[in-house]
Amino acid sequence: MIINSNKQPKRQGTAPLSRVSRLAVMALGLSLVVLTPSEASAQGVFFTKANVLKSFFARSERVGYKRHVLTAAQQRTLKQHLGYTPAAKWTLYHGTTAGRVDGYAIIDNEMGQHEPITFAVLIDPHGTLKRVEIMVYREGHGEEVRQARFRRQFKGKSVSDPLRHGADIIAISGATISSKAIASGARRAVAVVHELVVRPARDQAAATMPRRQ
Repeated sequence: MIINSNKQPKRQGTAPLSRVSRLAVMALGLSLVVLTPSEASAQGVFFTKANVLKSFFARSERVGYKRHVLTAAQQRTLKQHLGYTPAAKWTLYHGTTAGRVDGYAIIDNEMGQHEPITFAVLIDPHGTLKRVEIMVYREGHGEEVRQARFRRQFKGKSVSDPLRHGADIIAISGATISSKAIASGARRAVAVVHELVVRPARDQAAATMPRRQ
């Protein structure tokens, strides 16, 4: 598992602090407080990478990752599905138990009205979406997309579903742009996982299956 190591520096001596030094210490203290869960939420940071992966793969024996590069053929397929060509390089996180993959996760960003929204998507080995979590929300409004009633709409979706606002995803009132952004990001994540691991695994299984005489 990924573990954050944030050790506070040891105090050096007991000499009185100048006004500038006191301000520096106060700033350091504030930066450390932001790392705590309660204060992180107040700043719009709800999950770190380590936190969200621990939550996604709570029952897995191991959590790892693999970097992938889409082939030209995969990029063409994704462009047909998404309407645009996604990034070529992707990092897929995975949880495994007894050598078996429990699921895949993608951490990505999608542009909101003014700022990018950082989110994470959990997808099972068959390409079915299990969870969507908002990790960092930077806008001044629209944070309601974090609500469970909105995120529940994504559960059970796959590459065969529209995953679009106005089709199978209903936007949160007052957070329409953010709702569209999360739907778009989730749709891309499902499609990328499908092309990188689900489709190749399915094709390999079909190739090794004995043919009927």
